[in-house]
Amino acid sequence: TSLKAYDYFHNQILPIKVSLDDLWKGFDRSCIRQKITRAEKQGVKMRTANSIEDIKTFYLLHKMTTKKHMVPPRPFDFFKNIWDILGKERNVMILIAEVDSKPAAAGFFLKSRNSFIFEFLGLNYQYINYSPGHMIVWEAIKAAKKEGKEIFDFGLTPPDNKGLFDFKKRWGTEDNILNYYYYPDVTGYKKYITESSNSEYHRIQGFNYILKAFKKEVAKRFYKHFG
Repeated sequence: TSLKAYDYFHNQILPIKVSLDDLWKGFDRSCIRQKITRAEKQGVKMRTANSIEDIKTFYLLHKMTTKKHMVPPRPFDFFKNIWDILGKERNVMILIAEVDSKPAAAGFFLKSRNSFIFEFLGLNYQYINYSPGHMIVWEAIKAAKKEGKEIFDFGLTPPDNKGLFDFKKRWGTEDNILNYYYYPDVTGYKKYITESSNSEYHRIQGFNYILKAFKKEVAKRFYKHFG
C-alpha cells in the first residue's frame, strides 16, 4: 500500500550563490530594501548570541511573538538544548537586533551542509517601526553567504497565511510544494488543516479565547516532549 501525499504546505527558498548586489536587487524595493535601509539609518545594531543570557533574551522575544499570535510558546529548554547540542558544532545561530541597547528582535537559525534555515523570529512590537526583523534576515543572508552556503531556507508556510507567504516572496524566493506522507491516510486531514488555519473559522469557534486561556497548559503538556 502506498503512502498518501498531501501538498498543502509550501517551502520558500532563496538561492544565494549570486553576489550580494544581485541578491539585493532581487528584494522588493518598498517592502524589503527600504525597510532594511531605514533600520540602518535609525541605528539598529546587530550582534550574535554567545551566552545563556542571550538565549534568554531571544526567548523573551519569542514569547512576545507567540502571545501576539495566540500560539503556545515552546519551553525555554527546547531552545537551550538545541543550543547546547548544535552550538558546539556552530550549527545554530541566534542574531539579536537592538535599539538603544534594548532587544528589538531576535532570529533563530539552523545550519546544514549547504543552507541556512530560518526557524524563528521574535519581535518586541514596541520597536516594529525600526524594522529590526528585516535587518535580521538580511544579516543572516550575508552570514550564510560568508560561510559559503548555497541556500537560505525560509521554512514552511501555509498558503492561506497570506501575510507570511507574501513576506517571504518579497525576498525573491522560489516557491516549492512541501509534501507530507501518511500511512494510513489521515481522515479529514485536508479539511482540518484548512479550517484550523482560517481566521474566520477561529473567530466563529471562539478558538482565540480558548487558546489564550489554556496556552500555557498546552505548551507545558505538549512541548515537554521536545525539550
